[in-house]
Amino acid sequence: MLDLTPTTHFDLPLTKTELRWVCTAEKFNERLMQPGVVGLNVQRDGELVGFALLAPWQETLFLWELVIRHDQQGQGLGGEVLEALKAYGRTLPGAKVMTVTYTRGNQRAEVLYRHHGFTQTDVVDTPTVHEVNMRCALA
Repeated sequence: MLDLTPTTHFDLPLTKTELRWVCTAEKFNERLMQPGVVGLNVQRDGELVGFALLAPWQETLFLWELVIRHDQQGQGLGGEVLEALKAYGRTLPGAKVMTVTYTRGNQRAEVLYRHHGFTQTDVVDTPTVHEVNMRCALA
Protein backbone atom coordinates (compact mmCIF):
# COMPACT_ATOMS: atom_id res chain seq x y z
CA MET A 1 0.00 0.00 0.00
CA LEU A 2 1.25 3.48 -0.93
CA ASP A 3 1.32 6.20 1.72
CA LEU A 4 2.41 9.83 1.40
CA THR A 5 3.32 11.27 4.80
CA PRO A 6 4.25 14.91 5.48
CA THR A 7 7.78 15.36 6.76
CA THR A 8 10.02 18.22 7.83
CA HIS A 9 13.28 16.34 7.25
CA PHE A 10 14.73 14.42 4.30
CA ASP A 11 15.81 10.93 5.40
CA LEU A 12 15.97 8.94 2.16
CA PRO A 13 19.46 7.51 1.55
CA LEU A 14 20.61 8.24 -2.01
CA THR A 15 23.01 6.31 -4.23
CA LYS A 16 25.61 8.01 -6.42
CA THR A 17 23.36 7.28 -9.40
CA GLU A 18 20.42 9.07 -7.76
CA LEU A 19 22.58 12.04 -6.77
CA ARG A 20 23.33 12.54 -10.47
CA TRP A 21 19.72 13.63 -11.02
CA VAL A 22 18.71 15.26 -7.72
CA CYS A 23 20.13 17.59 -5.12
CA THR A 24 21.84 16.55 -1.90
CA ALA A 25 20.03 15.76 1.36
CA GLU A 26 21.32 19.06 2.76
CA LYS A 27 19.73 20.95 -0.16
CA PHE A 28 16.45 19.09 0.35
CA ASN A 29 16.43 20.08 4.01
CA GLU A 30 17.19 23.72 3.15
CA ARG A 31 14.27 23.74 0.72
CA LEU A 32 11.97 22.23 3.34
CA MET A 33 12.59 25.29 5.53
CA GLN A 34 11.13 27.67 2.93
CA PRO A 35 7.61 29.00 3.58
CA GLY A 36 4.85 26.93 1.97
CA VAL A 37 7.10 24.09 0.83
CA VAL A 38 5.71 20.62 1.58
CA GLY A 39 7.86 17.51 1.95
CA LEU A 40 6.28 14.09 1.65
CA ASN A 41 7.84 10.74 2.47
CA VAL A 42 6.71 8.00 0.11
CA GLN A 43 6.18 4.70 1.86
CA ARG A 44 5.13 1.36 0.45
CA ASP A 45 4.00 -1.21 3.01
CA GLY A 46 5.67 0.85 5.77
CA GLU A 47 9.05 1.09 4.02
CA LEU A 48 10.51 4.46 2.98
CA VAL A 49 10.90 4.23 -0.82
CA GLY A 50 10.78 7.83 -2.00
CA PHE A 51 10.38 11.51 -1.35
CA ALA A 52 8.53 14.42 -2.95
CA LEU A 53 8.98 18.13 -2.48
CA LEU A 54 6.12 20.46 -3.47
CA ALA A 55 5.95 24.24 -3.63
CA PRO A 56 2.50 25.78 -4.16
CA TRP A 57 2.49 29.22 -5.73
CA GLN A 58 -0.68 31.02 -6.84
CA GLU A 59 -2.43 28.70 -9.35
CA THR A 60 0.61 26.43 -9.70
CA LEU A 61 1.83 23.45 -7.70
CA PHE A 62 5.53 23.03 -8.47
CA LEU A 63 6.82 19.49 -8.06
CA TRP A 64 10.28 20.55 -6.99
CA GLU A 65 11.64 17.03 -6.51
CA LEU A 66 10.40 13.48 -6.90
CA VAL A 67 12.83 10.76 -5.86
CA ILE A 68 12.11 7.04 -5.94
CA ARG A 69 14.78 4.79 -4.50
CA HIS A 70 16.80 3.18 -7.28
CA ASP A 71 15.93 -0.37 -6.19
CA GLN A 72 12.21 0.53 -6.34
CA GLN A 73 12.25 2.00 -9.85
CA GLY A 74 10.74 0.26 -12.87
CA GLN A 75 7.73 -1.06 -10.91
CA GLY A 76 5.22 1.72 -11.59
CA LEU A 77 5.75 3.38 -8.22
CA GLY A 78 6.79 6.75 -9.73
CA GLY A 79 3.58 6.93 -11.74
CA GLU A 80 1.49 5.93 -8.75
CA VAL A 81 3.13 8.64 -6.65
CA LEU A 82 2.76 11.21 -9.41
CA GLU A 83 -0.98 10.53 -9.70
CA ALA A 84 -1.33 10.79 -5.91
CA LEU A 85 0.51 14.14 -6.00
CA LYS A 86 -1.77 15.41 -8.76
CA ALA A 87 -4.79 14.35 -6.68
CA TYR A 88 -3.31 16.23 -3.71
CA GLY A 89 -2.86 19.29 -5.92
CA ARG A 90 -6.54 19.19 -6.89
CA THR A 91 -7.44 19.61 -3.20
CA LEU A 92 -5.51 22.88 -2.89
CA PRO A 93 -7.65 26.00 -3.27
CA GLY A 94 -6.95 27.65 -6.60
CA ALA A 95 -4.37 25.14 -7.84
CA LYS A 96 -4.91 24.61 -11.56
CA VAL A 97 -1.55 23.45 -12.89
CA MET A 98 1.30 21.23 -11.74
CA THR A 99 4.74 22.06 -13.08
CA VAL A 100 7.95 20.12 -12.94
CA THR A 101 11.52 20.39 -14.15
CA TYR A 102 13.96 17.60 -14.76
CA THR A 103 17.62 17.52 -15.68
CA ARG A 104 18.03 17.37 -19.42
CA GLY A 105 19.07 13.85 -20.39
CA ASN A 106 17.09 12.11 -17.64
CA GLN A 107 15.05 9.95 -20.01
CA ARG A 108 13.27 8.06 -17.23
CA ALA A 109 11.87 11.34 -15.89
CA GLU A 110 10.84 12.49 -19.35
CA VAL A 111 8.96 9.25 -20.09
CA LEU A 112 7.28 9.27 -16.68
CA TYR A 113 6.03 12.83 -16.93
CA ARG A 114 4.86 12.54 -20.53
CA HIS A 115 3.02 9.31 -19.74
CA HIS A 116 1.15 11.12 -16.96
CA GLY A 117 -0.04 14.07 -19.04
CA PHE A 118 2.80 16.57 -18.76
CA THR A 119 3.86 18.56 -21.81
CA GLN A 120 7.11 20.39 -22.34
CA THR A 121 6.94 24.17 -22.03
CA ASP A 122 10.60 25.05 -22.54
CA VAL A 123 14.22 24.02 -22.16
CA VAL A 124 16.79 25.97 -20.15
CA ASP A 125 20.31 25.32 -21.40
CA THR A 126 22.94 27.62 -19.93
CA PRO A 127 26.47 26.93 -18.71
CA THR A 128 25.09 26.10 -15.23
CA VAL A 129 21.51 24.92 -15.87
CA HIS A 130 20.37 22.12 -18.18
CA GLU A 131 16.71 21.44 -17.47
CA VAL A 132 13.41 20.77 -19.17
CA ASN A 133 10.24 22.43 -17.84
CA MET A 134 6.87 20.70 -18.11
CA ARG A 135 3.26 21.32 -17.00
CA CYS A 136 0.02 19.43 -16.56
CA ALA A 137 -3.50 20.69 -15.87
CA LEU A 138 -4.91 19.54 -12.53
CA ALA A 139 -8.57 19.85 -13.56
